[in-house]
Amino acid sequence: MITPVLIAICILFLLALPVSATEWDPYAELASPDTWDVLKPGQALMFSGADPSHKNMDSGNFLRIEPEGATFEKGDWVLAEMRGPGSITRIQMTGKNPEGEHPRIYGRIKIFVDSKDRPIVDLPMEDFYGKVKPFVPPFATTTSGSYICYLPIPFSRYCKVVVTDHQDRFARRVNGLGQTIPHLYYQICWRKAPAGVKVEPFTMGISPTRERLVKQVAEWFERTPRALDLKSAIWRPGETLEVYSAKGRSVIEQISVASQNIANLRIIIHWDGSDKPAVDVPAWTFFAAGLEPRPFKSLALGFDGKAYSCRFPMPFEKSARVAIKNTGSEEATVSVAVKSSDDWPKRSVSPLRFHAREIDQKVAAGAPDLTILNTKNGPGQYVGVVLCLPMGFLEGNESISVDGGKPCWVGTGTEDYFNGGWYFCFGPYDYPLSGCIHLGDYVTAYRYHLVDAAPFAKSIKVTLQHGGENEIAGRARDVVFSYETPR
Repeated sequence: MITPVLIAICILFLLALPVSATEWDPYAELASPDTWDVLKPGQALMFSGADPSHKNMDSGNFLRIEPEGATFEKGDWVLAEMRGPGSITRIQMTGKNPEGEHPRIYGRIKIFVDSKDRPIVDLPMEDFYGKVKPFVPPFATTTSGSYICYLPIPFSRYCKVVVTDHQDRFARRVNGLGQTIPHLYYQICWRKAPAGVKVEPFTMGISPTRERLVKQVAEWFERTPRALDLKSAIWRPGETLEVYSAKGRSVIEQISVASQNIANLRIIIHWDGSDKPAVDVPAWTFFAAGLEPRPFKSLALGFDGKAYSCRFPMPFEKSARVAIKNTGSEEATVSVAVKSSDDWPKRSVSPLRFHAREIDQKVAAGAPDLTILNTKNGPGQYVGVVLCLPMGFLEGNESISVDGGKPCWVGTGTEDYFNGGWYFCFGPYDYPLSGCIHLGDYVTAYRYHLVDAAPFAKSIKVTLQHGGENEIAGRARDVVFSYETPR
């Protein structure tokens, strides 16, 4: 029996394919901001070095060593092996050399695409992260303690990622199984496309079409969200004022806010006449202000030193209402602007709606993993988070489970999740898709899942350990961003 829910899922899947029901190019997803709110096809999956014994020994846990029977010292380290069609969407690594410096990675990275015999990519590791085309900034680079690559590597049948020629130059430690393992941490995110979808495999000499898309997104990555023409008003204590209202089909492109009292403000947004707000969160976490605000720029959020801006596209079909509440005990002067467009994006309005949820929880030592997102409002996708956590939480691993299944994604440490390493050892940084805004006893960081969004048909659960074995107590505050089916 064909149910309305099944019909809705089929429609969303068809809308999610950028070209047609039989073609998919992750470069098109990467390049265009008007696809952020479109349900991504397939499954979001990840290979990582997460300790299988759950003892926080998250380095050196490779898929296998080749050839069979070889040792860590002499064998090739297989990090990931995938059957297509699909695409690698992110490769993150960090290491540690024998002298204890951080971070260093050694050897060569080889990526086999649709061939088990000849690698398409065969580069020294440090060249792969930012020195050899097409693996150059802003797609491939170093961050605060980590190496990161977001350039898509699509494949139609098969893909394998291997580290060779490492010459035992990594520092060592003993894992939970008593093995001496190297200090190489890694996360490889990939999308498994639906069966039958055609994918153009990756080559080092990328096509002119993909070259154009790469140039387009590089320009987007460098754009700072500039504050709009702000209008000021005074909010009395406890007062909620509507700052934007519209009827009909449109999309909010940007929201900008400036106030000396941003810590006492809440952002509240309703879509399509719903009485239940899709967004009702503190402004300071919504805009990644952190405990010590500083200017930063990223693809979705930014602060120019005066005003905060959010550029997540927020489509609506019937109506929208944006309000700001002063939760403080004193008057607040707030300057705000909301930019919308009836023409952008130039397609039918997405069936998904933007959501932002708040977590503010005191976590006890020994308590279960912290749940930062748990929704059954599918179909939809998880697209990002701003977290303010105690420093000790950074030893914890994130986990993502979709549609009630086992975790399809288990990380190797919270700073690795934010594309950093070793507790952000080189200090705060801002990158288009991730960054660390504040570093101290508490850490404020952001991460967007745009090309590596986690789609779900019915439900999704995202959790985070507080410490390597949930041994750290403290207060966790965050805002999680998602696109979900209207209710």
